[in-house]
Amino acid sequence: MPSRFLPIGSPAPDFKLTAIYTRQVISLTRCAGTPLLLVFLSFETREQVRDISQAVRTAYPDSSQVMVANVINLLFVPSFARRVAENRMESAIKQAIKEIPPPYTPDEYLILLPDWKGRLARAYGISNSGNQVALVMVDRQGIIQGHYQGDKPAQAAVELIAGLLD
Repeated sequence: MPSRFLPIGSPAPDFKLTAIYTRQVISLTRCAGTPLLLVFLSFETREQVRDISQAVRTAYPDSSQVMVANVINLLFVPSFARRVAENRMESAIKQAIKEIPPPYTPDEYLILLPDWKGRLARAYGISNSGNQVALVMVDRQGIIQGHYQGDKPAQAAVELIAGLLD
């Protein structure tokens, strides 16, 4: 079932999630004034995040131009297994940090937000990120300016940002 995104021009739902590894609290309010690309993924689509991050940072190297936050839907992880899942994600991030090109830091290049109850995904109309990541582009004022779910998420991410910044 494809996602039923919120309409373009809609106010983006606010949220407040704590990033794995860096422990920074990310919210729509905190991102005000900076365009935000939300990448909704699942455990099955996690490999696509590297390609998306590399494509975005190649085209837009300054994290003040656009923030990219990866939201992983963990709705199906039982509460007793959360710590194990978090440890696995932290291990994966530590490995990914080795691939971050200088001068980037993990807090600006690799933001992974666990959506333990799937609330953020539902709020944005994301019903399925199990086969393909879903992208939502939010402008500086917190308005949804674009979305995508398909076979070329890295290319789409750059195009969504370009449509907003260029």
